[in-house]
Amino acid sequence: MPGGQYEYSGRVATDDEYLYLIGTAQAGPSDTDVLLIKTDLDGTEVWNRTWGISDEDFPGDLVVINDIIYLVGTTRTGNPYALFLLAFNSSGGELWNRTFTGGSLDWGTGIAAFGDSLYLSGWTEGYGAGGVDAGLLKFNLTQLKFEWHRTWGSVDDDFSERITSLNGSLYLSVYNATSSGYSGIIRYDADGNITWNRTWGPGWNAFSVSSGNGTIAAAGIRNDGTNKTSYVRAYNESGGFLFEKRFGGPPSTDSFPPVRVRDNKVFCAGTFNSSDVAIIGYDLESGNEVLNTTWGSADPDIACGIAVLDDSDVYCSGRSKNPATGVWDIFLLKYTKRVSSAGIPAMISIKGPDGRHYYNWTGATDSSGNLTASLSLPLDAPEGRYEAELGADVCGTRLSNTTSFSVVWPWKPVLKVLSSYLSEYVLPGDAIPLRAYTGYEYAPANASRIAPMQDLAVDIIAPNGTTLGTFHNLTDASGWTDLGFTVPANSSAGTHVARIRGFEGQVVELPFTVVLPAKPAPQTSESQPFVPVTPIVGSAAIGLITVGIAISATETGKFGLFAPFAPLYTRIKRDKALSHRVRHQIIGYLTDNPGQHYNALKKALKLSNSVMVYHLLVLEREGFIKSMRDGTMKRFYLVSVKTPEVRKRTPEEIDAEILAVVEQRPGMTHKDLMEHLVVSNEVVKYHTRKLVRARKMLSSKEAKTRKYYPLTK
Repeated sequence: MPGGQYEYSGRVATDDEYLYLIGTAQAGPSDTDVLLIKTDLDGTEVWNRTWGISDEDFPGDLVVINDIIYLVGTTRTGNPYALFLLAFNSSGGELWNRTFTGGSLDWGTGIAAFGDSLYLSGWTEGYGAGGVDAGLLKFNLTQLKFEWHRTWGSVDDDFSERITSLNGSLYLSVYNATSSGYSGIIRYDADGNITWNRTWGPGWNAFSVSSGNGTIAAAGIRNDGTNKTSYVRAYNESGGFLFEKRFGGPPSTDSFPPVRVRDNKVFCAGTFNSSDVAIIGYDLESGNEVLNTTWGSADPDIACGIAVLDDSDVYCSGRSKNPATGVWDIFLLKYTKRVSSAGIPAMISIKGPDGRHYYNWTGATDSSGNLTASLSLPLDAPEGRYEAELGADVCGTRLSNTTSFSVVWPWKPVLKVLSSYLSEYVLPGDAIPLRAYTGYEYAPANASRIAPMQDLAVDIIAPNGTTLGTFHNLTDASGWTDLGFTVPANSSAGTHVARIRGFEGQVVELPFTVVLPAKPAPQTSESQPFVPVTPIVGSAAIGLITVGIAISATETGKFGLFAPFAPLYTRIKRDKALSHRVRHQIIGYLTDNPGQHYNALKKALKLSNSVMVYHLLVLEREGFIKSMRDGTMKRFYLVSVKTPEVRKRTPEEIDAEILAVVEQRPGMTHKDLMEHLVVSNEVVKYHTRKLVRARKMLSSKEAKTRKYYPLTK
């Protein structure tokens, strides 16, 4: 096949059903494009695609994950070189492309997949210690963006040709280009931290790395000054050395020996007698040779890629010089040692209810002609009926059979309880808002399922273990229900427990502390028997979470959100209005701080929205306090205090006040300015933008918070 005019031409990857090769296509006298070829396992071409965005586009390596082909390489239009990353579907359609550059030289050579990310190897001049440095780059497949990069190297030129992943770690093959340089393997974790490295040399180049079965293998060329040979070195996951093997004769100077670990064997390819391809296999446990074969023509043949389906089918690819044209073509070899009815190629394909192929597995019959396979579906495979197809090629005849099975997730019951009040201390007679949800979750698939019409109960347990009362309610169609309650009037001081139960054996216990007044007030109309809270509890909780988000963003919104329900909670005579401890605190605080706004009052007294609104409404209705609206604020005064006349400040006065407070307190936030100036969000936004644009102060975004500074700081 044409397309071998580049050093990495002929690298190959497989999804166990098809083979994918990379090369170059000449689009013009000085225009080189990427060539991607798909073949079946017999080498018959299925399709080919070319891709290019600049004058020179070179492929480096490829990997196939879930029917998507990812390809890394290098592109250049003038200078500099930039790394590119492509994605194609199994039909050859381009899905997307991305480029990365440090502003100088960025070359992409290897690719590996782990989790929801791709990890790329190569080299760069834009980052690192100096000269050319080996590079590692992470690409997030969920967000389709590059996340970080790492470099490895010295002041000399250092390179990396390939990368592999194994059990959550990444392994990078590196080498120094000087004659006295080193070669090695560097292990990184998924966050780009080096966990160990192993080096050897001088005079060695590590061009390829592969992993599997707890083993990492590197292959390259060894130069002892007088002779060159290909080699393979094997290590365990802890970096322990297993063995080293050398093979082949003097290799070509531009040979890049590939390596591949499969099952308990390692296979590699190199150059024999400077022109022929040698394919070697070793047993990882014993180090014994299990395969040794050569192939070649009268012209140079250079191995660049290797793929292994099992120890009987080994594919080798690379570049071969065409004697007729004098240009390099891509070659593809298949080695098999099948000699009997045993070892007949067979396959199992499993398709889910969503139409996705979850397994495309190939294997071989055993010595008795039977096919035995043990498969497991991904944890996030959907529920439903699966179709399994089994097939084998016997003497040129395709035999197949189908069967089916069902998948049911082990759903986990979930009981969720929400309350904004139980973290505070409470008094007998206080209303406790409480909401509960029932459903099921299946974490591996991030799936959930509602369980409506569940009879939930909340038990109120006293410190001595006595049950003071129990209340039941059914969950609605959304799986939620209100379980709010009133703290019983006969509650003793100490830590109580609200125990929510009644769904699939799930129990949630929420502690709350009851505090009794030093001098208990006489029984008033506020004392209530143990009954469920009226709909205000649920309405407040739901409003704060959903519908009322926009309204409750302002103080008047928060106060107004609860006001319609005031008649349900404020049926108290005037002579009893000041009998409650909290209302005494409010009166005392407003005596010392007249005109305090709602948020500051709530924060100072450490009260929740519902409790704060309730007591303010009682005091205002009975004529003890009055309120006035000040922009987005709501301010409160004793009825005996004369409310000030509010004069609107001019824009110039607001500007001057902002500059003054920022000068006094550098780093003021947007919220700080709103509270200090007692103005709305829109007013602060307008004036701060105007002052920053006029270069009268500075603005800086730190994390998610914008802060303001004077020019002199």
